[in-house]
Amino acid sequence: MRETPKNPVATSPRGRASASRKSAIGAEDIAGQISTAIAEHRLPPGTKLTEESLAEIFGVSRTKIREALYVVARSKLVTWLPGRTAFVSQPPVEEARDLFETRRILETSSIRRLAKSVTPQQLARLRTQIVREQKALSAENLRTGTGSGTRFLGEFHFLIAELAGNKVLEELVREISARTSLVEIYYGTSMPASCSCEEHRDLLACIERGDGEEAAKLMATHIDHIEASLNLHQAAQETFDLRAAFSSVTDRSASAAL
Repeated sequence: MRETPKNPVATSPRGRASASRKSAIGAEDIAGQISTAIAEHRLPPGTKLTEESLAEIFGVSRTKIREALYVVARSKLVTWLPGRTAFVSQPPVEEARDLFETRRILETSSIRRLAKSVTPQQLARLRTQIVREQKALSAENLRTGTGSGTRFLGEFHFLIAELAGNKVLEELVREISARTSLVEIYYGTSMPASCSCEEHRDLLACIERGDGEEAAKLMATHIDHIEASLNLHQAAQETFDLRAAFSSVTDRSASAAL
């Protein structure tokens, strides 16, 4: 006589798909997806990240979600107090100013370093990025204060940090930029995309001349302008949908369950 499985759910197509998903994704991967959702403004500041909801979305245990949240909390993108529900960080004004001060230090260092040793191949990559920005601007597809706009304009800064050739500096620039992005979405910005693009072109001109000191001064001024455009007196209000923020995950889960 054929023995009846002890756990019919686990042997069904849906159960097997769920088990497969649980074994396929780790805490580091989940932490990466949460960090990306925050950086891309799909999760605005103040969003509650309940373990139960995230466990359901990712198809994993709450223990694995706690491990992921711990990783994200170390980067300060998430605030997680003992015995409390984690939430996307809401940077106070003093912290916001400290973040921009740190960003100025890091990015002036990276552009100064790059300008002194830039190669023709590196200049070609920077020019390509500037052309991409101009095309997006001309097509009216580029706006500051939006997830896509902030991410797109940030690529120029990330590229400078990458080409500067210091991996630790590049990682720090990316981390601080993610946190200043939170500040921008939380408080709102009035800086036009055209202004950012114009200042990026001026920065490129300094790099082309190999003038590291002038490039550093312009970068500091550029970041000053970004900070000055923020309304650091009143936080912007935004609605959100936790499941929609991870739609790609839930879509894959639904497909796997069929």
